[in-house]
Amino acid sequence: MNTSTLSGSVPNPTPRAATGKMLVDVGGHDDYSYAMGLQPDGGILLAGYSYDPGRRNYDTSLVRLNADGTLDTGFGDLGKVVVDIGGSDGARGLSLQADGKILLAGLSANDFGAIRLNADGSLDTGFGVGGKVTVDIAGSYDQANALAVQPDGKILLAGNGHNGANYDFSLIRLNADGSLDTGFGNGGKASFDDGGHEFGYGLALQADGKILMVGQSGSDIGVIRLNADGSLDAGFGDGGKAILDIGGEIDIGRSLSLLPDGKILVGGFSYDISGDYYHYNFSLIRLNADGSLDTGFGDGGTAIVDIAGGNDQGHSLVLQDDGKILLAGFSYLPDRGAYDFSVIRLNADGSLDAGFGGDGKVTVDIARGYDEGYSLAVQPDGRILLSGLGNNSASGRYDFSVIRLNADGTLDTNFGALDDGVDLVEGSDGDDELLGDSARELLLGKDGDDRLDGGAGDDTLDGGAGRDSLSGGGGADLFRFSSREDSHRTASEGFADRIRDFDPAEDRIDLSALGFSGLGDGRNGTLAVQVNGAGTRTYLKSFEADAEGRRFEVVLDGDYAGLLDDGQLIFAPPRLEGSAADDDLIGSAAAEILTGADGDDRLHGAGGDDLLDGGAGRDRLTGGSGADLFRIANREDSHRTASENLADRIRDFDPDEDRIDLSALGFSGLGDGHGGTLLLQVSGERTYLKSFEADAEGRRFEIALDGDLAGRLDSGNLLFAAAPLEGSAADDDLIGSAAAEILTGADGDDYLHGGAGDDILDGGAGRDTLAGGSGADLFRFSAREDSHRTSGESFADRILDFEAGTDRIDLSALGFSGLGDGRDGTLAVQVNDTGTLTYLKSFETDAEGRRFEIALEGDYGGQLSADAILFAAPNQLEVIGSVPPEQVG
Repeated sequence: MNTSTLSGSVPNPTPRAATGKMLVDVGGHDDYSYAMGLQPDGGILLAGYSYDPGRRNYDTSLVRLNADGTLDTGFGDLGKVVVDIGGSDGARGLSLQADGKILLAGLSANDFGAIRLNADGSLDTGFGVGGKVTVDIAGSYDQANALAVQPDGKILLAGNGHNGANYDFSLIRLNADGSLDTGFGNGGKASFDDGGHEFGYGLALQADGKILMVGQSGSDIGVIRLNADGSLDAGFGDGGKAILDIGGEIDIGRSLSLLPDGKILVGGFSYDISGDYYHYNFSLIRLNADGSLDTGFGDGGTAIVDIAGGNDQGHSLVLQDDGKILLAGFSYLPDRGAYDFSVIRLNADGSLDAGFGGDGKVTVDIARGYDEGYSLAVQPDGRILLSGLGNNSASGRYDFSVIRLNADGTLDTNFGALDDGVDLVEGSDGDDELLGDSARELLLGKDGDDRLDGGAGDDTLDGGAGRDSLSGGGGADLFRFSSREDSHRTASEGFADRIRDFDPAEDRIDLSALGFSGLGDGRNGTLAVQVNGAGTRTYLKSFEADAEGRRFEVVLDGDYAGLLDDGQLIFAPPRLEGSAADDDLIGSAAAEILTGADGDDRLHGAGGDDLLDGGAGRDRLTGGSGADLFRIANREDSHRTASENLADRIRDFDPDEDRIDLSALGFSGLGDGHGGTLLLQVSGERTYLKSFEADAEGRRFEIALDGDLAGRLDSGNLLFAAAPLEGSAADDDLIGSAAAEILTGADGDDYLHGGAGDDILDGGAGRDTLAGGSGADLFRFSAREDSHRTSGESFADRILDFEAGTDRIDLSALGFSGLGDGRDGTLAVQVNDTGTLTYLKSFETDAEGRRFEIALEGDYGGQLSADAILFAAPNQLEVIGSVPPEQVG
């Protein structure tokens, strides 16, 4: 356990619609956090233990969060560091050096253990052996529980060591390089026996260099004070020791803090035994500088607090700048039947502060499981952080957990996981069993052959890679597939996911990320529905394999023949469209396209990987969970003038997942806001992307993002040009996203699907299948032989979803003059007898007998004109950014 406060200022957190809580799964198995540290830039470090099933041991683990509670993916391995010191090990204490390096202390194979990391999470090889130190105290079971860095750079570790008969208070002091400081105690070690078991938990340094340590001595609170050389300070307590019985059957000190007047606050818990039951309560005492009880505090120097009638354990104590006292830990709530994080705040005299939580007490349920708080910190702005471990009732595992409270004890909803009403239940790379309950949940299986059961809520289930078993349970559930290879079969083996309880009356299957155009015969970008002979299973399948022989397939238990259509199967993101008024558009768990049109609109994507385009007006955009794309289609859609602000505002931009599509605006990148660039500017709790170049009406582009995102916006999340997706000489599947993209198939019989953006699709050579998806798409043909037929065979490309009036076909490189009878350089338009295919064709062959031809699914007789088809036109409009050139025909 370690307590810390920040000096100086930290960035303001990103205002977000969040829960105030964050769970972090470090290694896919049980993770326990016991220590926390705050960095000067607002970063939050959580340290503890993570289980490694391969070694069947625990390792030391550390995560870093940004100021808003999200993982800092630039630290360690995507925000996480796991270190094997040797044997079973873990961290109980954390401290920051002045140079930004990070020290962790705990145990390693029954010895004191410490590691030092660089600021990026890598081991500091200048410390100990390869960044690690282990110290045997007395040849038996030793564990460090607290850590402090002296002003001279020397490092103190405090805890307990076993002398062969019982445990003793134990400390060691290391030099800055990790070697034992032989000027301290006996060769760098100091142990103190008071006749029974002594366990050390907390550590503090006085300004005069003396050292205070608190813990348990027998059945009482034990506090010792040492001189700087490691000897007991005879001026404190009884020969350097203050042993305090405060009335409990057993009293334990877990944390201490020094007051400006030299008095000492100790926090912990006390418990009594009544029959076969233990009853714990938070306890605090205040000592005078000489170790005697200060009777001016609480009741004769002691304050005992029962939180909610159950068992309470106080583990971390912090003194606020105003003199008020925080003690945090965990409490059993009889009405919930589980332990929750708990915090109390006392006035300086030991009475409860009614301005905190209404009665001086706050409890917080992290994940509807068993939660334990161990480390407390107060930020300079008065907000309160409490970290520990939370048992995720859905996954059944313990995760690192942290909450942030406002100064009044309410949860800070600018911090932590997004509050879209959906709880995340996340698996590992192994074979997981993820179980939901009555809440709305997003169950993500990742790799492995997973079993997902949503329980009773309206859940979203995504098995990820592997052969997964999916049960939605009660409620209207969404089964989502994010990649074709996540559920597939080959010529010889099946890796298809299985949906156990699909209800066509309320459940849906989200296939919108896969690029299929709809139901059909399983070819040309469609999916076939097949039922086995026994009527016990229904298959959704494609017969088109990728380069590795994989073809998409998913299995549903039961006979769904005739029951699957666009009501249950989502092939393209649904559109929610606004009007000229001020609209509120709210999405669902699926991926959707939200377009606000005119008016001052509010768009909220909720779950799913959504596209949000506010259109004209001063719009407020919230993506919710998922990897969202915020698209600005025109500069005037988000702008300001010299006197008026009409800029859109993005409320919850996540730079690690979300993107902003600026590709239609013609800006070249970030810069000073001049010369076609955008300036990134932070002011208070907002980040601005702005141009200083106004149009003829005095409008200059600007967009605001909530939070300080300095240093976190770059070409990875700001799209200034359409992103290219390129195929190979093989048969490729190129599937776009919600952004504007350029898809080029090269050789092979390719399948191109643009997704939701305004895309350019060029199949190249081969018999290609092209689907633009939503948006205004351009189908480009660069050579006549790229789409043709001969007298005996067709190599014509097929466009699946051409939308007249929105999409266009670019033939400007081919030399045709326009529509006609298919001769003398013209193209004929022909519709087949059934009205299912429209052909653009030439009847003039080249030297190899090839004549140009394209097939469009559907009847476009009378709908194809010079507006829809770009022929060889000599004049081009000015090119803005990456938008395809307009051609005047």
